[in-house]
Amino acid sequence: MFVHSEASTGGRPFGLYYRSFSGHILYPSSNIPQMKLLRVMNLRPNSQSYYELKTVDLPVQLRYLAVNRMPKPHVGNFVNLEFLIIDIYDTIYIPLVILKLVKLRHVQIKMVARFAEDCYSCQSTNLRSLSDICISNGKDEELFRCSPHLRKLKCFSYDDTLFPDLHSLTDLQILNLRYLTYFNGELTKVNFPSTIINLSLNNLGLPWEKISIIGRLPNLHVLKLSYHAFVGEEWETRDGEFQELRVLQLSYNDVIKQWITCSEHFPQLQCLLVRQCINLKEIPSEIGDIPTLQKIEVYSSGYDVYESVVQIAQEQRENGNEELHIITSNEHKMEDLVQLSQERV
Repeated sequence: MFVHSEASTGGRPFGLYYRSFSGHILYPSSNIPQMKLLRVMNLRPNSQSYYELKTVDLPVQLRYLAVNRMPKPHVGNFVNLEFLIIDIYDTIYIPLVILKLVKLRHVQIKMVARFAEDCYSCQSTNLRSLSDICISNGKDEELFRCSPHLRKLKCFSYDDTLFPDLHSLTDLQILNLRYLTYFNGELTKVNFPSTIINLSLNNLGLPWEKISIIGRLPNLHVLKLSYHAFVGEEWETRDGEFQELRVLQLSYNDVIKQWITCSEHFPQLQCLLVRQCINLKEIPSEIGDIPTLQKIEVYSSGYDVYESVVQIAQEQRENGNEELHIITSNEHKMEDLVQLSQERV
């Protein structure tokens, strides 16, 4: 059942035959208890349900629950809950009772999640994914050791001297890590599990010389570097790194000016995205020689970058490569860039 607005819930019947519900409930205290066999519940944010959910006993058969506040005090009864999604622009404290749910696999907090004080006594969890959790001290870091089966983790840190120890996460495949200020701790502690396939880094402020920490990851397929994940005017890649990388994204970096590389350094690359790197002089022509490359996207960057993309496209067409797609922002249409490039010649 899907209910689009609060006004349409008044005359709607609620009963045992519902297994899935999404939308608004005008009177949750009277309507939700009727749906005792409900397995999927996605409650859209509205003021009425926000307050009434404090006293409502939710169905114990729930597998999937999406709400706009942490359900309590009866969340411990959700013995079958597997997915918990909380969508609210506020800080949410995850209590121990949540982590102890045996079947719970995925916890997604849309804004800011913190571990409650009682969580520090946790022994183990069965979580597979967790976001968006704040790492503010060593105790938060230690809790990762209680979740050795995590495969997806999105986290951020207020502490610019603390880099989370992720070695215990031997199943981790997707990691999104961001800092509010540049990391200012010991660089020797910066490390990632070798199992990572998809890595997103934001605002770490590490020197480009340290990118080998990432380049040596044997299973890395997707790398997204945003908002000064690495800083410095020049990035020079090295032999033997990024051998399995398929997707590379450079975004919102106004420091980097020169990128020195060759096609052998990204032998499996399929997609390159450059967004708002306003001081980057060019995309190296060697990128176009990567045999697996299918697409280059450039948005809101300097004109020299767009011109270099035009040259790559022209060179590849001359070599018989018609499969490479070039995508640019609306203000720099490809045909206009080609014409301007020809006029300059």
